[in-house]
Amino acid sequence: MNKIINIENLSKTYKVRERNDAFLLKRFFQKKKYREVRALKDVTVNIESGEFVGLIGNNGAGKSTLIKLMTGILYRTQGKIEIMGRDPFKHRKKNNQEIGVVFGQRTQLNWDLSTMDSLHLLKAIYDIDDTVFKSNIELFTDIFGMQKTIKQPVRTLSLGQKMQCELMAAFLHNPKLVFLDEPTVGLDMFSKEAIAKFLIEMKEKQKTTLILTTHDLEEISKVCDRAIVLHDGNILFEENIQTLLSIHNQQKRVVFTTENESVDPIELNKDFTVTYQPFKIIYNKVKKAEVHELIAEVTNHCYVKDVSIEGSNFTDIIKEYLRGKR
Repeated sequence: MNKIINIENLSKTYKVRERNDAFLLKRFFQKKKYREVRALKDVTVNIESGEFVGLIGNNGAGKSTLIKLMTGILYRTQGKIEIMGRDPFKHRKKNNQEIGVVFGQRTQLNWDLSTMDSLHLLKAIYDIDDTVFKSNIELFTDIFGMQKTIKQPVRTLSLGQKMQCELMAAFLHNPKLVFLDEPTVGLDMFSKEAIAKFLIEMKEKQKTTLILTTHDLEEISKVCDRAIVLHDGNILFEENIQTLLSIHNQQKRVVFTTENESVDPIELNKDFTVTYQPFKIIYNKVKKAEVHELIAEVTNHCYVKDVSIEGSNFTDIIKEYLRGKR
């Protein structure tokens, strides 16, 4: 695989003007004071062509700043950044021909035109071949089921439909690299599901590289291969998502639903923590290899109506890292 994003020791500092509480007239004769805010600090990231990467962090962690640097909107303070082998700020026009971007609810479609008319305008801007344009429109409308709504004015569409059309626009020219910054804010679960399906299809059919930021961590776990977690402008860690889930799911939570409201305590020479509740016995910190043995012991001791085996989900794992518990 080829390296499509190469970032080394990247930092970005903003100058923020400090508030002056002096009388209005007096301010004109005083020197303005500024302080520096480091949004990113020595960030190093390498992303291969075809990877789907989730960019995770709390508000203010530096996610949007990093995306703006990669798209050439901002210029770095120090460090090295190459997107498709080029400086994204100096070669912004060239890079923009090969990338797609969706920034939250900021539209690139004309409000009064139909989505189809806006897509035809983008066809001319990107000089898209007729065959490629027709093929992509057919593919996109088939995935989203928008054969009719694509001909409606954008202002008449629902929030979910608008975002689906924004994704069509971002992927229309078969970009090598796509940035999606909070694309699912405010969307219902069905719209989110449709977008996740669309992105997976694009990975298989267009071989696109994707950088996705969202606070919906389960969405990232469904779509992305790798997670990069930012905290206070630094990379807290980065890891393959399936590897991360595997590492942190070595212990399980096993919940037994019993026939009787209460049962006699069960003596087990294990390091489990157990909680007895009405009609429930809950075991925590059960090793994967010991789950089968535990079920056998409990079912021999009392009548069990149901067993639930639970592991940590992706959201819980990331929360623990951000809280400093991992």
